[in-house]
Amino acid sequence: MTETHARGTPDRGLPAMRYTRRTHARSLCGLVIGAVVTTSAMKAGLTVRQIARSTAFSMARVSRIMTGFGPVRPTDVAVLSVVFGWAPKLRDYLCQLATRTHVTYWLYDHSDTQAEDLLGVLESVSSTVTVYAPLLVPRCLRVAAYDDHIRSEAFDDVTRATRQPHPEPRCEFFLDAHVLTRPGIPEHVRQQQLTHLARRASNDDIAIRIVTANAHYSGVEAFRLLAVMRGESVVHLEQPTTSLLLHHDSDVTTYAIFIRTLRSMALDPVASRHFIAGLLGRPG
Repeated sequence: MTETHARGTPDRGLPAMRYTRRTHARSLCGLVIGAVVTTSAMKAGLTVRQIARSTAFSMARVSRIMTGFGPVRPTDVAVLSVVFGWAPKLRDYLCQLATRTHVTYWLYDHSDTQAEDLLGVLESVSSTVTVYAPLLVPRCLRVAAYDDHIRSEAFDDVTRATRQPHPEPRCEFFLDAHVLTRPGIPEHVRQQQLTHLARRASNDDIAIRIVTANAHYSGVEAFRLLAVMRGESVVHLEQPTTSLLLHHDSDVTTYAIFIRTLRSMALDPVASRHFIAGLLGRPG
């Protein structure tokens, strides 16, 4: 992974998120811890200087933790937990992550609940989530319990007060048109699924975009691209029994380019709503 440093001295009078040095996190775990610290600092309205005073850390050390560039120890997490008032569940989990900051990517079995917690925290601190689904409608768009945000409720106290309105939808879904018309699905099931999908498509925080039959992407499996604070991203590849989380620049760039290509070819959200409405046999 390439490590880059921004030039110039940070303005210490601005909120912590605004002047954290722009570097690439060393590892996925470091990135997650840094993003939680940054989000918590925004929620509390604390600057890097104020955090340093409260923790007895140097400002440089606080900045390195927030970017994920520097090492972080469980004792560091415990001290930060006192400053930010983290719930015990989140504090204990971040302490566990601090012992694994050497891990740059994760391949885990779905029975690994700690790995699932990592994904939950990662989702909660992501500014946008982009999903490509060539074979099935994503589970979160198929269940009525979907609450317009993809995040783990167990760690929601970290981000509830810091979520800022975005000019663009936070969650963007690219669905292949064949997913909505594939044979073998009972008609009443398909109608129910389309009705729920139409409701989801009308939500301002969600953009559903249909990839028509004219666009073919053979060999590209379903994935999620999560844009974390400070401009870094993580790719989540989910298989039936395992998942892979990628953080290396070269891996993420490949999927980011693919998403840009999809955006240039897929129907826009309004046209996609009309497409779904047409399958339901009613006006969009």
